[in-house]
Amino acid sequence: MRILGLIVLFILCACTPKGSGLITSAEREGVLYDGDSRQEVTTSDRTYIVGQATAMIFDGNKKSFPSLGEMYPLCQDERFQDQKLIGFCSGVLIAPNKVLTAAHCMQESTRCQSSHFVFGAFNGVQNLAIYSCKNVAQLDRKLDYAIVELDREVARVTPVKAASSFDLNDQDFVLSMSYPLGLPLKQDIGKVLDSSPDSSFFKVAVDTFSGSSGSPLFDKKGQLVGILSRGEDDILEDDIYRVQTQGGCVNFNSCANGQCRGETFLKTSHISNKL
Repeated sequence: MRILGLIVLFILCACTPKGSGLITSAEREGVLYDGDSRQEVTTSDRTYIVGQATAMIFDGNKKSFPSLGEMYPLCQDERFQDQKLIGFCSGVLIAPNKVLTAAHCMQESTRCQSSHFVFGAFNGVQNLAIYSCKNVAQLDRKLDYAIVELDREVARVTPVKAASSFDLNDQDFVLSMSYPLGLPLKQDIGKVLDSSPDSSFFKVAVDTFSGSSGSPLFDKKGQLVGILSRGEDDILEDDIYRVQTQGGCVNFNSCANGQCRGETFLKTSHISNKL
């Protein structure tokens, strides 16, 4: 998830709709951690409602935004290269005027002042309402979560419902919604790798990147079960060194089955009394 970019010297830095649930049996076949399985969200998807509640957090002081292809010397087979990188983190609406995200997205003293929020920033959508951070109501660095109060209630968006208990098991399938690298909203089906009951965190094999921090994870009922805290490197340091010294292009890190430890999510059931 940590991006080690290559601009100049690589920037150093991973209510349910009607129907049978968010994850169907067809989507459960062949879900792999290696290979890019991210998909766009559209108004026809049953995931649309939770997608609308997923926040992109961006710096309101920035005036221009590069495309993915302009930002990184990626190989031609990497996807979404013509899309703009706008956000620096993700989050999710948990009350009409409150967003849950990762603490490391909001812990800088000036972060609230410069942060703006849009919801349901699907590819091609324009003229979204922009919300500002009024204050950081809660921030826990140990559990890595923050609750942000917005300047006003979010219109025509339904806040998500958090699961009251953590009932996932290893190999269960989950739905990720995030703005990877600051791109427009992407969805991905992931698989739980480690659901240890003794930890506040759990591991998931799912395609997330820098910019996905604070993003929501949903169970098949559409309940919020986690937010992203940290994960694997987006680009390997050996690849960065090779491009810096020899030229060429890079691919994002691809984790074959069992190679990577997984992305780390905070169990939202462990902070349900705070939401």
